[in-house]
Amino acid sequence: MMAMDEELDFFVRDCFAEPGGSTTGSEDKLQLIADGCPTAAVSQKLIPGPIEVQSSSVKIAHLQAFRFDSSSTVRITCHLDICKGTCEQAVCLLGGEKKQSWGRKKRSDNSVTEYETQRYKVPRHAQATTSLLVIDPLQQVGEATALARSQTLDFTREGFESHQIGGVL
Repeated sequence: MMAMDEELDFFVRDCFAEPGGSTTGSEDKLQLIADGCPTAAVSQKLIPGPIEVQSSSVKIAHLQAFRFDSSSTVRITCHLDICKGTCEQAVCLLGGEKKQSWGRKKRSDNSVTEYETQRYKVPRHAQATTSLLVIDPLQQVGEATALARSQTLDFTREGFESHQIGGVL
């Protein structure tokens, strides 16, 4: 995820994954991040590390590719809180160790609904959503349209790949 203004930062409050073809309220929803930290359900394999800062405006969570049985497309939605200035780090318990995760919001006045900088006026709360098409090399995929518009992940490669979630503030 990426912030486009040096005066602003963002806190990744929570992220959920769900089948790409599902409607809101799907029972197949998997919580990936809660309060800036990978959840216990995903911290062992899917997101083994904290949220990292790549540069002053980009935050990354390394996510192991996965998909739901019901769809080869995975939709990831994150809820963000916007901070004026730099947000504080969250402390996450990952693999039995406490690790710093970038994304804890500063304490602030709850009556503030938006921030104004020299370049932008932005709401205090935002949402970023992206969809990924996850291809299993052993299976045929009949979603040609989705293939043309989505990123693909290669299961034949080992290790983790960084994928930015497409939210621009």
